[in-house]
Amino acid sequence: MTGMFSISRMEIKKIFDTSTCVFLIILFITTIIDNVLYYQMNLSKSVELSGNIGISLFIIQIYFIYLGSNMIGSEFSFGTSKMVFSRSQIIHIKSVSFLFYTSLYGIFNILIGLTVQLIIGKHFSSMEILSTLFSVWIVYIVYFASILSVGIFTISITFNRVYSLIAGYVLYIFLYNIGIQIVERDESWMKTIMENTPFYIASDGFSTLYYNINDIIYLSFFSVVIYIIGLYIIKKRDLK
Repeated sequence: MTGMFSISRMEIKKIFDTSTCVFLIILFITTIIDNVLYYQMNLSKSVELSGNIGISLFIIQIYFIYLGSNMIGSEFSFGTSKMVFSRSQIIHIKSVSFLFYTSLYGIFNILIGLTVQLIIGKHFSSMEILSTLFSVWIVYIVYFASILSVGIFTISITFNRVYSLIAGYVLYIFLYNIGIQIVERDESWMKTIMENTPFYIASDGFSTLYYNINDIIYLSFFSVVIYIIGLYIIKKRDLK
């Protein structure tokens, strides 16, 4: 158990490299810009207490795809593992660590939004704050879990983190943007298919910071299945 916590702490520390520092600086700047623009232009938000909106939320999306797609690609070369823990156990530990880390951004999102709301003189009940906090926290976990599972699956097949990153950005950004155009303009079977792909549902829900219960069940099931398949392939290739 001590070893597991040590690996978990080590993985959290390793996240804070140069790329993360650059991300945090960009996130800080875009968060300020977003909130200034939204309140100056009196725009509405899908979640009133959210602090990361528009550009800053998109920056988080890009960063999450980078983390999820890159999680094991930068850590392991394939072959038989010679460690105290099996490769699968290490991936489990890393996955939990990364899920915990990324979920914190959901909490920070609401804390930033709450701070801004208090500055401009708006107040909310404790129940409203807690319910919104929990809802957004779940959104961040579900979204990153789907990215993480796809990243592990892609790495298990390609052995290449670059391909994993490309797959992540294509599925969760490029395909989603195409999906928006199809959903808005098309009434054919293409619209139905696109609206029900896990990548469209995940990205659309994250952009609005809301998943309904069916979305959560669907994306959770998808993530678990793809995660298990990815681990199975990794185990098989370790034995070769």
